[in-house]
Amino acid sequence: MMKHQPTCICRSSAIALVLFLLATSPAQAEESESQACFTLQQKVIDTKISVDATKMRLDDFAELVERESKIPIRIDGLSLEEYGLTNNETVNAQYKNASLHSVLLWTLRQHDLTYYVDSDEVVITTADTVEDLQQTRFHPVAKLLGDSEPDYDSLIEMTCAVVKPPSWEELGGPSSIAPINGGLVARQITQNHLLLDRLYEQLAQSQAMPVDNYEVKPRLVTLLPAESVTLREQLDSQQIEIAFDQVPLGKAIEDLRKATGLNLVLDSRALEDIGLDAECSVTLQARKRSVARTLELMLAPLVYMVQDDVVIVTTESEQESSPEIRVYPVRDLVWRGLDKHEPQLKQILKQFYPPITASRNNSNQPYRDLLPSPVLDSIPTDHDLQELITTTIEPESWEELGGPGSIKFLPSADCFVVSQSAPIHEKLADTLEQIRQHSPPLDLNEFGAALDRENNEVLTVTFSLDQSRQGTSLFQEADMQEIARQIKIHVEPRNWNRDEYFVETLQDKVTIRHRREVVRKVLAWLINQGILTPRITGYSCRGPLYGGFIEPSPPSPHSETVPVVPSSENQSSEAPFGASPTM
Repeated sequence: MMKHQPTCICRSSAIALVLFLLATSPAQAEESESQACFTLQQKVIDTKISVDATKMRLDDFAELVERESKIPIRIDGLSLEEYGLTNNETVNAQYKNASLHSVLLWTLRQHDLTYYVDSDEVVITTADTVEDLQQTRFHPVAKLLGDSEPDYDSLIEMTCAVVKPPSWEELGGPSSIAPINGGLVARQITQNHLLLDRLYEQLAQSQAMPVDNYEVKPRLVTLLPAESVTLREQLDSQQIEIAFDQVPLGKAIEDLRKATGLNLVLDSRALEDIGLDAECSVTLQARKRSVARTLELMLAPLVYMVQDDVVIVTTESEQESSPEIRVYPVRDLVWRGLDKHEPQLKQILKQFYPPITASRNNSNQPYRDLLPSPVLDSIPTDHDLQELITTTIEPESWEELGGPGSIKFLPSADCFVVSQSAPIHEKLADTLEQIRQHSPPLDLNEFGAALDRENNEVLTVTFSLDQSRQGTSLFQEADMQEIARQIKIHVEPRNWNRDEYFVETLQDKVTIRHRREVVRKVLAWLINQGILTPRITGYSCRGPLYGGFIEPSPPSPHSETVPVVPSSENQSSEAPFGASPTM
C-alpha cells in the first residue's frame, strides 16, 4: 500500500489522475500549445544576446531584445497599468552574450516586472500575473521511487522543500503536486517545471553512479548549470588588479565589467530596499586578486551571487531569499563505500535482524533503540549526517531554527538535496570533504566478519515489558514465569543448555543472557507477541542499515488490553522462532 502523503500534497490521487488525463488528452491543439510553451521557454534560456541600453524606454527595450533574439516580445500593457506602470518606464541593461532569460529576468526586475512564455511569444508582465499562469505536467520519476514499495513521500516532500517552496499550496501558493503511475503530476509555472526536470535528472544521474566510480562533487540544479559552473570557476581563477577611490558603485561595476568581460548586474531594486543606489562610493586598494576576492572586498557590506550565466551585485537579504539548489551524493558516507545493490550485503543485512511484524513503523528501529549494534552504529545514517550539518554549519540558517535553508535526503538516490545560499553551500561542501578524508571505505568481507563477531558476543540485557497507562504491570508473576518458559521453547530451543545462558523475570522485566544474535531474536519475539511495545520517539531513522530491507507494517492502535501470554498449547503448530541460525 502507498504510504500516507505529506501535507504538501493538496490533491488526492483521484484528482491527480483527472489532471493527468486532462494534460494528456487527445485534444491535439491543447497538447501542441502546452508543448510549444515548454519549447519556447527552453529557447529563451538557450538564446544568447548582447544588449547595451542606458535609460531606455521599456517598449524600445522590448523591440531591441526582439530584434537581437529573433523571438517575438509583447508587453502586457493592461497588467502594467494595473500595477501603476507604463511602456515609458526606463531600464538599464548591459549584457554581452548572455541568456535571453537572464537579460529579461534581471532587467525587468528594476520595476518588479518579469516575463512568461506563451505558445508563440514572450510576454512582459507583472509577477502576480505570472503566478496565475499554472500548467499541469507529468514528470516521470519511477527510478527515483525505490526498488520495492514506491516512496512518493520522500520525493514529494523534498520537491516542495527545495524548489520554490512559497509557490506550493502548503505555504499558500497556487501550485500542487501529486503521485500517479510512477510519476508526479505537478501544477507549476513553465520555468519551475523545467527546474523540476533539472532536479530529477541530477538525482537520476547520481543514483546511477557505480560504487567503484562514485563522483562526490555537488550537482548544481539551475536552468543553466553548465554556464553557472563555468562562471564560478572563472570568478575564482581569473586574476585582476584594479583600484577604486571613492568611485560610485555603478561606475566601479562598469569598470570591472569591461576589465573582466563578465556580465555583472547591479540589483538596483534590492539596493533600494536598504536605502542604497548606484551612487554609493567604493574604495579598493590596488592588488592582484581573483575576481571573486575583488568583488568580496569592494562590495562589503553588499554581496554578489551567480545566477545562471550572470553575476548579480545585491544584498545579503536578497541572497538569502534566492537560494541555490545543489544535490550532494553521500552514498560513500552513509554506506561507507559498500554497494547497497550487492546481493551479499543485502543477504547479510536481511539475516542480521529477525523480522518485526508488529511494529508500528520502521520495523528495524526497535533494534537501534533497544539493542544497538556497535558495528552498524559506527556507520552514520542519513539522519546522523543531516543533524551534523544543521547543527554545525550556520545552524540559524536552517529551517529547523527558522532559517530559509532546507536539506532533504532521498533514500533511493543516496543524496541530500540542499537549498541554501552559495556561501553556506561552500561551507557544506568543505565539511563533507574533510569527513571523507577521514572515512576510508569499508570492505564487505571485513564488515561481514565484524557482524559475525558481534553476533557471537555474550551479553546480558533487560527489557521492560508493557505497562498500563497508570504505570502498573500488565502481567502477573505466573505470567512472567510463563513468558520466560516460552522464550526458551520458541527462540533457539536447543541453545539454552549452557549454564551461562538464562532467562529471568522480575516484576515487569525480562533479563536475558545469551549471544547477541539470540537476544535479538528474543526481542523480535517479544514485540511480535505483543508483550513488548517499543516506545520510539523522535526521528524515525531511514538510514542505510536500519529499516532498509524489511517492509514496514501498518500502524496498530495502542490498547489497554492485557496481551495473551503465549503457551505451548496455542503455539504448538509454530516452528521455533529462529530455530535455524541466520549467519
